[in-house]
Amino acid sequence: MFISCVGSDTAIKGIEALLRLKPDESGTLQLFGDGTTTWKVGVCTRDPAFAYDIQTARISKTLTHLVATTTRRGFMPSFTNRALWNCLSSDEYTTPVLRTWMKTLAEEFLRKKLLIHCQSYQCSGVFLDLSPRVLDATVCELVRLKKLMLRE
Repeated sequence: MFISCVGSDTAIKGIEALLRLKPDESGTLQLFGDGTTTWKVGVCTRDPAFAYDIQTARISKTLTHLVATTTRRGFMPSFTNRALWNCLSSDEYTTPVLRTWMKTLAEEFLRKKLLIHCQSYQCSGVFLDLSPRVLDATVCELVRLKKLMLRE
C-alpha cells in the first residue's frame, strides 16, 4: 500500500512501470546490484483494487527516489486521530462523528478487526476496512452504550 525505494533511473522506471500495470496486464522486472547480485521479480499482476499515486525525485546524479501510495479508500499512511478523522469525514461516509470520538472509535475498530495495521518498516500505516453501514451501526451501538456522548 505504501512503497518507498531508491535506485538508478532504470530500476525506478521499472518499478514504476510494474505499479502502473493495468489489471489485465503482467510484467517482470530484473534489477542488477553491484555486479554480482541480481534481484528478479517474477511475473507481477496488479490487483485491480489497487492503484498508486506515484512521485519520483532525483536525489543525486545517479539515484532517484520513488514514493508510491495506494489510492485505495481506507488507507492511512499514519495512525493518528487526525488521519482517522479525515477518513471518517470523507465523502464516503455520511454518519455524523465528532473529533472527540476518534480514540473510542479507533479502539472499537481495532477490537472488531476493522482497523488493520499494515506491515511496514519505520512507518505506521493502517487500513480501515469499513463500510458506511458498519460505521452507522458502530456509532449507534457506542452511543447506546454511552461510550460516545453527544454532548461533552
